[in-house]
Amino acid sequence: MRVLVATWICVALAALCQGRVITVDEDGPADFNNIRAAVEDANTGDTVIILPGVYRGSDNCGIELSGKSLTIRSQGGPQSVEIDCEGKAFGIYVCDNRAGTTRIEGLTIRRAMHGAVKCYNSNPPHAPTGIPFRPGFADVIVANCRLVDSVDGGFLLDGHDNVTMVGCEIADNGAGGVYSYMSAPTVRNCVIARNAGYGVYATYPNIIHCTIIRNATHGVSLWEGTISNSIIRDNAMQQIYNSSTRAIVSYSNIGGGWPGEGNIDTDPLFADGDAGDFHLRSQAGRWLSDDPEADSGRSRSEFGTTDDVTSPCIDAGDPLAPIGPEPFPNGGRVNMGAFGGTAEASKSYFGGPVCETIVAGDVDGDCRVDFRDMSILLLRWLWSDPPSVRITAPLPDEAIGRYQPNVPIIIAAEAGNTRGTVVRVDFFISGPEGYEVGKVGEDTDGSDGWSCGWIWWGDWGHHPEGSYTATAVATDSDGQSAVSKPVTFYVYGPK
Repeated sequence: MRVLVATWICVALAALCQGRVITVDEDGPADFNNIRAAVEDANTGDTVIILPGVYRGSDNCGIELSGKSLTIRSQGGPQSVEIDCEGKAFGIYVCDNRAGTTRIEGLTIRRAMHGAVKCYNSNPPHAPTGIPFRPGFADVIVANCRLVDSVDGGFLLDGHDNVTMVGCEIADNGAGGVYSYMSAPTVRNCVIARNAGYGVYATYPNIIHCTIIRNATHGVSLWEGTISNSIIRDNAMQQIYNSSTRAIVSYSNIGGGWPGEGNIDTDPLFADGDAGDFHLRSQAGRWLSDDPEADSGRSRSEFGTTDDVTSPCIDAGDPLAPIGPEPFPNGGRVNMGAFGGTAEASKSYFGGPVCETIVAGDVDGDCRVDFRDMSILLLRWLWSDPPSVRITAPLPDEAIGRYQPNVPIIIAAEAGNTRGTVVRVDFFISGPEGYEVGKVGEDTDGSDGWSCGWIWWGDWGHHPEGSYTATAVATDSDGQSAVSKPVTFYVYGPK
C-alpha cells in the first residue's frame, strides 16, 4: 500500500512540474483572448500557446514576464501568428528570470517600440558604492521568430550571458538588429538584414551561421567574441568593426576580406537577395520558399528549383563543424550562412547529375567512394577538441574593494583539453565603457592553476571605479585556442 501511495505522489508531482498549457485565441475558443491575460495567469514552468491570428492592442504588446520563466510559442510558426505593436509599445520583456529557461518561439513581432524582444535586469541590487549588479539569469531562448519593422531595434539585451537566438529573422528595424551590452549571447542561423542602423552591436557575441547584410551602418560591431560560418556583406559602413582587435573570425564570407582561417571574400550568389531570399544558389538544388512575405524562407516547402551556378559558400564552412540535417548530397562539409547546418541548406554540386542513392562509405554524396571520403573521415577522426576555459575568479558580479595600493586582484581560470595539453592562458580586462585596459597577464605553467594578478591601484594611481570584465584565452599544444565567457565584476576604492 505504501508503495502504491508513493507511486501516485510521484506521478502527481511530475504532472505539477510539467506546468500547465494555456491557450490564446483572439476570436475563438481558448483559455484567454489576449496574450497579457494568459501571461499574468501563468506561473513559472507554464506554456502559453498562441493560436493563429493577428494580435494588436495594449493587451497583446508591452508584455512583461516579471521574473516568470515561461514558454510562449505559436501553434503554427511565425507565418501563423503576428503580434503588431503599431509603434506604441515593446513586444515581450524578459526580466529577472532566474527560476528556469524562458523560451519564445515561432512568433512574428512587428512595429514594436523599444524592442520587439528585450532582456534587461529591471531592478538590480547595488554594491557599496552604488555600482549596479547584474545577478545571474536563467537561460533565454528566442527561436524561429521574425522581429521586423520595429521603431528602434529588434532584440535588446543588457547584462545577460545565457541568451540564444536561433533561426530568427531580424529585419527592417528602425535603429538596429541586435543590441547586446555587457552580454555574451549566441546568435545562430539568423538572417539580420536591412536594419536602419547596425546589424549586430554586441560586447561579447558568439555569431554562428548567420547572414548579416544590407544594414545601414556596421554589419557587426563588437568588442570581443567569435564569428564563424557566416556571410557578412554589403553593409553601409564596416562589415566588422572590432574595437579591441581580439575578435576571432573564421570560415566566413566577409565583404572586403578579413584575416582568419577559412575566410573568403566573394559574391555568395544568393537566390534573390533583392527579394530577401538569402538561400544559396545551387546547380544540385536549393530550398524554394512558398511564402514571398517570409524573408528567411522559413515556411514549409521543398527543394523545388535548381540554378545555373553554384554558390562558393556551399561546403565552405568549418570542416569540423557539425553538418546537422543538411540534405543529401551535402559534401561532408557544412555551408556558410544562415541556412548552413539546417534542413534548408543548399545541396552540393559535383559537376554532374545529382546522386540519388546513398552509397555506403560515400561521405560527401558524389556517388563515389574515394580518397575525398577518406580525407573527410580522417580529418574528423584525428581532430582534437579545442581547449575549454572559464573564469573562476573574480566571481560574477563580485564587488571588490581596494583600500591600499599594490594589492593585486587575482584573475583565475580553469582550462583543459580532452586530448591535447593547455600550454598558455592569457588574461584580458575591459573597463567601464570607453575605458580600455587590455591584456593584464599570462600563465604558461598552470601546475597550481591558471592565474595572474592585476594591480588596480598602484604607485601611479588607480583605474576608475566601476564595472570591469575579465576574459581568458586558453591555447593548447596543437595551437588551438578558446575564449572564456566574460565575467563582470566591480571595483571600488577608499572614499
